[in-house]
Amino acid sequence: MVSTELNAPPDTPFYSNLFYKLKQYGLFGEATVHPSDQWAMTAGLRYYDFKEDRVLNFGGFFADVTPPGGVAGKTKSDGVSPRFIVSFKPNENVQLNAQLSKGFRLGGINDPINVPLCSPDDLVVFGSQGTWKDEKNTTYEIGATMRSADRRSTLNVSA
Repeated sequence: MVSTELNAPPDTPFYSNLFYKLKQYGLFGEATVHPSDQWAMTAGLRYYDFKEDRVLNFGGFFADVTPPGGVAGKTKSDGVSPRFIVSFKPNENVQLNAQLSKGFRLGGINDPINVPLCSPDDLVVFGSQGTWKDEKNTTYEIGATMRSADRRSTLNVSA
């Protein structure tokens, strides 16, 4: 039985053994210039480089038979995410900000579908989705920081 080869406990309904090899690098830099006492401008960049290799081995009563050597998966991603901020300080107690930034969430590798537990429709819909791509977004933000004259209270707001 496959689950014995994976050192699974006897009579295990489902057992998995996963091997991951991850490499991830990132660099971030940001600089701010103050053209006047009231204005500040910030620009930044984030670089990322991600690689994942994975081998899955499944066993147990409710697991699909894992081929010798396991089920391999691989994904990689890299890119640059910029950020820009402009701040205006009309007086000592008020600061207004506007920000534009791009972000991401890494993609990845989907587990193989567990064929013994699936319907034929499940196999058609979900059976061939090996990986998913990064999610990327652009964010626009405006905000303000306001302090009372005696500086005992602060209000931060953003949208």
